[in-house]
Amino acid sequence: MNGLNWTNLAFLLLIGASLAMLLTENWRLFIACLALQYLAVFALISLQWSIGLAAVKLVVGWMSCAILGASQPRNELLFSYRAGTAGLLFRFLSALVVWLLVFSFAPGAADWLPVGNEVLFQGLLLAGMGLLQIALSTRRIRSVVGLLSIISGFEIIYAALSDSVLVTGLLGSLTLGIALIGAWWMHFLPEEEMSA
Repeated sequence: MNGLNWTNLAFLLLIGASLAMLLTENWRLFIACLALQYLAVFALISLQWSIGLAAVKLVVGWMSCAILGASQPRNELLFSYRAGTAGLLFRFLSALVVWLLVFSFAPGAADWLPVGNEVLFQGLLLAGMGLLQIALSTRRIRSVVGLLSIISGFEIIYAALSDSVLVTGLLGSLTLGIALIGAWWMHFLPEEEMSA
C-alpha cells in the first residue's frame, strides 16, 4: 500500500469515527469511535514522523479512552438525551456545514502555515468536529471528547511543522490530564449539579 492510499484510508477512518461519535447515543460505541479516531490520527502523524514518535499519540489516546470508559457508570448504557430522527439529521447537517467550512478555509490557511492543504484539511476538520461536539451537547463526556478532538486536530497540523519530542510529551500529558480531569468531573460531580 503506498502513502497516498494509506492517507486516504486514515482520512476516511477519521471522518467516519468523528461522524459516528457525533451521531451515536451509546457511550460504549462513542468510546470505541474515539479509539478509532486516535488510530487514524496515529496513521496520519506517522506519515510525518517516525513510527515510534507517532506511537506516543496512539498509546496516549487509547489510555485516554480507557480512562473515560472506566469512569462511566455501568447502568448508563445510553446517553440521557433521545435525539430522534430530527436531532440526528440536524447533527449530520451540522457536520456537513463544518466540513464545507473547513474545505473552504483550508486553502487560505495554507498561506499562514507552511504545510500541505491535505494536512490542514485533516487537522482543521478534526478540530471543527471537536468544536461541534462541544457545541451540540451538554453531556460532560462529549465536552471532554470534544476537547480531545480539538487537540488531536492541532497535533495533526503540528506534526507537519515540527517533530519536537518535548512538545509531543507535553501534548501527551495534556491529553491524559484532560481525560483524568474529565473522568473526575463525570464521576464525582453528578450531572444534576452542573445544571443547578
